[in-house]
Amino acid sequence: MRRSSCVLLTCEDGLGDAAIAFAGQLFDLRLVARYPDPTAKGVPDELGELVRSEKIDYIFSFLSPVIVPKSILGCVRLPINFHTAPPRWPGIGGPCFALYYGDTRYGVTAHVMEQRVDTGDILRVDSFDILDTDTQSSLLERTRYRALSVYYDVLAELAKTGTISPSGHRWEREPLSRKSVDELLTLSITDSAEKVALSIRAGRNPHFPAPVLSWHGYRFAYLDADDS
Repeated sequence: MRRSSCVLLTCEDGLGDAAIAFAGQLFDLRLVARYPDPTAKGVPDELGELVRSEKIDYIFSFLSPVIVPKSILGCVRLPINFHTAPPRWPGIGGPCFALYYGDTRYGVTAHVMEQRVDTGDILRVDSFDILDTDTQSSLLERTRYRALSVYYDVLAELAKTGTISPSGHRWEREPLSRKSVDELLTLSITDSAEKVALSIRAGRNPHFPAPVLSWHGYRFAYLDADDS
């Protein structure tokens, strides 16, 4: 009996290792591409060649920053992305917005990939409590691990039944852009202490300078002593 075939786009750390092992256990894993985040790379050339020359059932994008072009999505039976945010926050910067606006719950969304990111049918949503001590980086890190659990569940169902139905959830807004994140995390000299504290919690990440103070044409990035 033919095993369904798949391609996996994933990250370079241990979560990517786990995703590769599980996909290889359940499917004929035809290609793996791994990426740092962020990355300027696109999908590998061999992916386009593969989907045009062979029948590929699934593309799984797990913790991958790469946008898969429409020309490839149209050649695959079911392309699925595992988005590290709930349906309330499509696009980028989900943890920042959730913390800034005082959300009490966060989550992971598995959805069909379409040409526009984070607009396809939602297949699974997993949610969990946001802790009072969470920062942008800690919330994202916990979400990445929850994403692996959702990934396991979705792939197991596909391997068992060959299909998966929409969950009934709907995206709650248009996908957020890099510009919208920058605007959220840019402070002015007249902002209140409360807004500054919110922006620090929502934007603090040892790998990226945020939030930023805009003053007289200059931009000053926040740096916590623990991040230096």
